[in-house]
Amino acid sequence: MNTLGGLLGVNLTALGIGFIRQLRAKVAGSEEAPEYAGDITLNPLHGLGLDASGFHWPQWTVDMTILAVTGFTLLAVLAVVLLARMPMRKPDNGFDRDPRRYFTDADREHIIACTSGQCEHRMLGLFRCHRPGGQMDHHYPWSHGGATSRRNLVWLCATHNRRKSDRIPTRLYTRLLEHAREDYWPVWARDTMILDGLADTTDDTTPDMDDDDGDWPGE
Repeated sequence: MNTLGGLLGVNLTALGIGFIRQLRAKVAGSEEAPEYAGDITLNPLHGLGLDASGFHWPQWTVDMTILAVTGFTLLAVLAVVLLARMPMRKPDNGFDRDPRRYFTDADREHIIACTSGQCEHRMLGLFRCHRPGGQMDHHYPWSHGGATSRRNLVWLCATHNRRKSDRIPTRLYTRLLEHAREDYWPVWARDTMILDGLADTTDDTTPDMDDDDGDWPGE
């Protein structure tokens, strides 16, 4: 098939070259006619950008306004894409991994009260999961230096906790989640609404060791 296609292409090219040569020969002969000098449309190659002297590149004019708008649009799209993929900044904690791995029972009661028990995951950062939550998750992964604190705690269903695993969330997703929390987060807990991954102190430090409700391994 490749050989047949190549031969067909060569034949079509040869026919095209022969056709153009014949037209150029006719044009060269017709230039001697007096009426040709006053009407260049008699040149059969005029519409193709060709004349008896050979090929001429067509002339295009560019609207600078359209060019500028197109350029700014492309830059804006690129900026949005980069922002959407930019990961959170690593929390400035004094450890590589928090010595305290698990959240506490008090943390569980706190996050359930703040979220009304509903999963906090937001599809595309906009639409909240309708399922009830059941697992406490380090928003900035514990394995990457996120603290086991209420400033790094989100309430997820098992499906979304498993999907997130130990991936570092993006800055855009984090900001959208914080913005969404303003609608349901209680006033008395506003100090834990912002997810910065930093350590805090709690009165109850008894860890919740229930594997079904804790983070998935590797987080």
